[in-house]
Amino acid sequence: MEATREKFLIPLVLLVLLFASYSNSFRDGFHFDDFHQIVENPNIRSLGNIPAFFYSAEMGSVNTSLRGYRPVTYASFALSYALSGYSPGGYRLFNLLIHFLNALLVYVIVRLVSSARGGDGGGEWAAFLAAAAFALHPVQTNAVTYISGRAVLLASFFSLASFYCFLRFRRGGGYAWGAASPVLFLLGLLSKEMAVALPGLMLAYDLLMPRAVPRKKRAWPIYIPLAAALIGFLFIKRVLEGFVVEPSYAVGPYQYLLAEARAFLIYLRLAFLPINLNWDYYLPLPKSFNGYALVSGLLVLAACIVLFRLRRRDPAVSFFGFWFLIALAPESSIIPIPDTVVEYRLYLPLAGLLAAASVYAGRLVVRRPALKGMALAAIALAGVLTFARNEVWATELTLWQDVVKKSPWSPRAHFNLGKSYLDLKMYDEASAELVQVVHGDAAGAISPELYIKIGSTLTAIGKYREATEVLERAVAADPGSVAGWTTLAEACYRAGLLDKASLYLSKALNLDPEYPPARLLSREIAGNY
Repeated sequence: MEATREKFLIPLVLLVLLFASYSNSFRDGFHFDDFHQIVENPNIRSLGNIPAFFYSAEMGSVNTSLRGYRPVTYASFALSYALSGYSPGGYRLFNLLIHFLNALLVYVIVRLVSSARGGDGGGEWAAFLAAAAFALHPVQTNAVTYISGRAVLLASFFSLASFYCFLRFRRGGGYAWGAASPVLFLLGLLSKEMAVALPGLMLAYDLLMPRAVPRKKRAWPIYIPLAAALIGFLFIKRVLEGFVVEPSYAVGPYQYLLAEARAFLIYLRLAFLPINLNWDYYLPLPKSFNGYALVSGLLVLAACIVLFRLRRRDPAVSFFGFWFLIALAPESSIIPIPDTVVEYRLYLPLAGLLAAASVYAGRLVVRRPALKGMALAAIALAGVLTFARNEVWATELTLWQDVVKKSPWSPRAHFNLGKSYLDLKMYDEASAELVQVVHGDAAGAISPELYIKIGSTLTAIGKYREATEVLERAVAADPGSVAGWTTLAEACYRAGLLDKASLYLSKALNLDPEYPPARLLSREIAGNY
């Protein structure tokens, strides 16, 4: 009777804690990638399009240049649209339920690993502590409250479910568990590529906890279908997207690794001190080996040595510690990704780090019961911080105001804050932020196309001097841009600078005499003067 009560009590407690911590997020709006993937994307408006997500890489966004192959994620957006239309609360409820299921999976995985032969007996308390900390940690808002973070949630759900089936199979369960594991792994890959870390987690379990596996169970057969699923996914991705790893990103593996060395330190700080969270860290790329790389390298090396030496005395702590490093590696090592630091990359790795800490804490609580109250207080504080963080996600304006405050050097932050002001018809504030994009781009990293877009927006709201400044930078970066010269000519014309307007318009027409906007502007100028 007591076991049955506990079986339902723990999920209920987790669910109540989650809804209390995220209760203020359901009124929050759409943000950033949500617009091109959901709000503006006609492909999610029909459940009949779901099969097409699996054989096309151009269905997931209204912007076909942003090709991506995550059919399970896009299919879930179609399902959310069918259920709640464009109500952000419905999408967030979907996200929160997946997050809840992930917390339950963390609970059962920690319980299984810590109670296995060769485990260190962390027990029910350790499993609950790990699941509650995972569920309520403030950094998880970047995956849960951010609707497009669903890709991380789904990939983590299928990865955790696959690992749970793997555990059941390795502990003597039937072959149905072994067959389910690679299927779930493939679904994880079809949600987001980060699921590629799963075979590494399984291998770490077999190597670090051999006594937890019955001798009659051979290790290698389970990895054959996993390898087949991975190879099949990579082949399909290569055919549909044209690449396996994004080829257009100019940063090489070594430079990206140096950048991720600093990111690793940020992730550690966020894991143990989750304050001052930031949607857009926008860190500069390092040009050579530096102090961040040295410190991170030493920390990783020391962690590997300590965790490996713990494999006999505390195998569960050792395994979950390596979980953190393995799960973080696909997106934070040598494969370049445009953003060097993103908080949702901590989602699945954090499960391992918190599990390692919880298993260790579970053993301490047995000897010092007073520590249980401290652990519960820490969980309650995490829930409060999560609630407070969700206030920042209320609107595009509040989100980007927070980012600009924490990353004032980020052109993307100023650009999106400027767009938010434009939506509210706060033109003076919008102008100041859009011009700040140019001032913040000392390295010339922003594309001329973005300058043209900003200049055109400034012209439309009557900020001609600011528009001219931005557009002059655009044509300096790309003198062959007929759109740049035309937009600059229009800004000068609206400002009454006719000589400059005529000069810049002639440059545009010399580049392309048939360019429609240039011809229209030429006729307008001729008609008025």
